[in-house]
Amino acid sequence: MTRSYHHGNLRNELIQAARVIVERDGHELVSLRGIVEELQVSRGAPYRHFSDRSALLAEVAILGFQELEMIRRKCEALPMDDLGRLKAALRGFFSFVDAHPRMFILIYEGGLLEEPGRYPEIDECQKQIYDNHFRMLGAAVPHLDARERRLRMISLWATSYGYAKIRQLKMLQPYMVKALSWSEIENAVLKSAIGLTPHN
Repeated sequence: MTRSYHHGNLRNELIQAARVIVERDGHELVSLRGIVEELQVSRGAPYRHFSDRSALLAEVAILGFQELEMIRRKCEALPMDDLGRLKAALRGFFSFVDAHPRMFILIYEGGLLEEPGRYPEIDECQKQIYDNHFRMLGAAVPHLDARERRLRMISLWATSYGYAKIRQLKMLQPYMVKALSWSEIENAVLKSAIGLTPHN
């Protein structure tokens, strides 16, 4: 027996059901058929809202991007200097990856970013996060000219993403870490990611 949903409610239910699977099992195990059975709706119901499975996953990824931006906004409002706010935002990114490892994989490794323009809202979310961190970097390291800041931003992203990834994969072995605390490691990563500042 199928259940009836208000048009808008079903769309949200589909997204939330897909998110649960992403967070629990990974995006690879999301299937429209499985969600249809779980929600007890007709097989054609999801296609009134999403053209295919990837379109549904894109909506789940947008939730992840929005949460990352919310973390950044909270960090930018903290009562500290600009460099401290930027470091807090990057730590917030690391914490998000720790708390939502499979969402992180969907966002950045789920194939949704491979075709710019296919999912305009995802493109916009990604650009918003980039632009806001770029602005925060400029405030934290004001002596950089426009070209240097673009280069520094790429370095910041590469370092931050790389650290988040190796931490997620537990690639930092005991013989690498030894007596180092996670706080020391994170501070070193942030220093490398942000680069030279007037305080160095």
